[in-house]
Amino acid sequence: MRRIILGTVALLAISFPAQAQNKEALCQLLPAGQTVPGVNYVPGVDVHGNAVVPADTNRLIREHVDVIRIPVQMDLAWNLQQQLPQGTKLDATLAMIDIYKGGRVEISGMDVTEAAYTLCGKQQPVIKEEKKMTPAQSPQSLQPQTQKQEPENGITWSREY
Repeated sequence: MRRIILGTVALLAISFPAQAQNKEALCQLLPAGQTVPGVNYVPGVDVHGNAVVPADTNRLIREHVDVIRIPVQMDLAWNLQQQLPQGTKLDATLAMIDIYKGGRVEISGMDVTEAAYTLCGKQQPVIKEEKKMTPAQSPQSLQPQTQKQEPENGITWSREY
C-alpha cells in the first residue's frame, strides 16, 4: 500500500512542472497584445470572423450633418380636449434641442452639454470653444445658409454650408 501511495505522489510531483512548462510554451506562442475573441458582439465582424460592413447608420448621418435639431412640441388641441374645427392645428414648440457635431448640446440656445453627458453616464468630449455672434453683431452676408429636411418623425436635420 505504501508503494502505491509513494508512486502516486511521485507521478503527481512530476506532472505539475510539466503542466507549468506547457502553459509557458502556450503563452509564448500567442502573439503579444492580442486576446482570444469571445462571444461578445464585435462591430464589423460576422460570426465566422469575416469582415462585414457595420450596420451603423448613425455614423453616416453624423459624417454629413453638422447640427441635429429636435423640436419639443405639444399638441394643445389634444391636451385641451376641445371640439375644434377640422384642420385646426394648435402645435406649440416648447423648446428646440440642438446636438452639434462636436458633441455640444443646447436647449433653446442654453448650453446643457455637461448635464446631458452626466445624464447619459458618458464622459464629455473636449469641445472647442466657438465664438457665437448674434445676427445683430454679424453682417448678413456672413450668416450661414441652412438647408433643412423635416422627416415624418418630427426630427429636423439641418446642414450649414
